Amino acid sequence: MCEKSYDIQQQNLNFQTISEFKWCMKAHGELEFVWNNKSYSITHPNGKISLCQGNHYAEAFDVETPDEILNCLIDGIKLRDIITKVKVIDRTV
Repeated sequence: MCEKSYDIQQQNLNFQTISEFKWCMKAHGELEFVWNNKSYSITHPNGKISLCQGNHYAEAFDVETPDEILNCLIDGIKLRDIITKVKVIDRTV
């Protein structure tokens, strides 16, 4: 099986495609991003994919797969529809 590799440059951490985001999630990448002047983070506690606003970890939404996290709502919009538009502040993969 051939793994895709994405060139991530510090000046542009944003995701160019949904496939790039899915690859990042499958590689257990973690990220911080901003949407509508609110900060969010995606982490991987206990083998899950966890989305939370700011540092509200107790209110995190946990899912199993990249597709499930893409269906999570942020301000009433699916993450799938905005992931290539959010401003990524930091990411590990």
